[in-house]
Amino acid sequence: MENGNPEYSYVYSNLCGILIVTAIKKTSYDLWHNTLVTDGTITTDQLMGSPVLGELIMILKECSTGIIPEKQLAKILSQFIENEDKVLNSKFFEEFSKDVELNELYKKIIKDQ
Repeated sequence: MENGNPEYSYVYSNLCGILIVTAIKKTSYDLWHNTLVTDGTITTDQLMGSPVLGELIMILKECSTGIIPEKQLAKILSQFIENEDKVLNSKFFEEFSKDVELNELYKKIIKDQ
């Protein structure tokens, strides 16, 4: 994540609710107190303040709507079309197909009741 200049630059990962942030270039507003993990120890007395946190909150709010922005959707569909054989033979497609079948079965069961 970086802004346009870039005034700041971070790498982050969300591992099932555990946020790992690496500051490549911090701002003067950054505050990271007791957040460094050393020898496998994580403290609970942490204090954080950074533009990256605000950006992540905005991204999470957008993601929680379940709506994919049109530009991103176009990229995804383009990759699917360019790699159709790989997609159709992938584990993702196999599991996705099972989800679709389960949803159809669920709708049929609910409709029949």
